[in-house]
Order: sequence, then structure tokens, then C-alpha cells
Amino acid sequence: MEQRVVKYLPENSPVKIEKFNCEYQVFKEATTFASRKDEGVYASVNFLVNRSSEDDARDPGGIEAVEFIIVLFDVFDHFLSSVQGLAGPGKYPSGKKKYRSRWVFDVDGAFGMYHALAFPSQVRFLDGEIWRCNRTECIDWINEIIEESGSTVSEDDIFLDGGLHEGLSD
Repeated sequence: MEQRVVKYLPENSPVKIEKFNCEYQVFKEATTFASRKDEGVYASVNFLVNRSSEDDARDPGGIEAVEFIIVLFDVFDHFLSSVQGLAGPGKYPSGKKKYRSRWVFDVDGAFGMYHALAFPSQVRFLDGEIWRCNRTECIDWINEIIEESGSTVSEDDIFLDGGLHEGLSD
């Protein structure tokens, strides 16, 4: 059995995940990301901000925040938790520079975490616009990855914000 640590890029995402790491670790040292804990799920995402396409008249010049959703499954492919990691607020210009965000999550059952899936769910541009992922697309992807277990996840399992819709908003 192989552990899966998988990244996903929703359609039209202004952020591309270059590298995703996620693993359970016993406490090593206190960081600015977490108070002293004995254990936790350590996650990091390296990402790029995509440039606007040629036919897109809007050029936001970058983003100021991005929310990543990290979905955890146990060794039996049972859903454990969905956690949100926020990169920002800050200035992340579009281009070739890679950015890295790290988090430590205190998750019940973290010792059983075996598979981790990640995708960008919301992005706030410097001009104030907000992009949101297509939730149906993301849920379909998650269920396809874990299909061998026979269990599925729903929008309520993964998105904890009460039903915001995809697309750009002001």
C-alpha cells in the first residue's frame, strides 16, 4: 500500500501548486505556525501565481492571499478531515517566483493519516477580486482518487464556509 500525497489544479485556477508535502510528525520544535504541541499534521505547499491569459483584459498583477484545502484520509481510505491553510495576506506577484506556505494542524486521528490531497480553493487578487474553485469539480476529483474504498465525500465534508460559489467576485 502506497501513501498518496496528491495536488490538484482546479480549472482556471490563478495558482499552481508546484510541490505539496503533508505528513504526521511528532513534536520537534515550536514554530510561528503552531504553539507547542506533541504531534500534528505538518503540511507545506510551494506555489506559483499564474499570469493572466492574453485574452483576459484584467491583469491583477498578483494575489494577496490564497486558501488551500487539504483533505486527509486514513490507511483504510476513510475520510478523516478537511483543513484550510491560508497563505497571506501579503503580496504575491505573478511570474516565475515560487512561494511557500507551511502549517501544522492538530487533527483528531492524525496518527492514522495516510493520504493527503490538496488544491487551491479561493484566491484574493491585489485588486480585491476573489476567485473560487468549482466545488463540484473538486469533489469529483477527490472521490475519484479514493474510489477504491467505496466511501465518498460531499461538499459539506470538504468546504467549511457554508456554500460560497465558484468564480470571481468583488
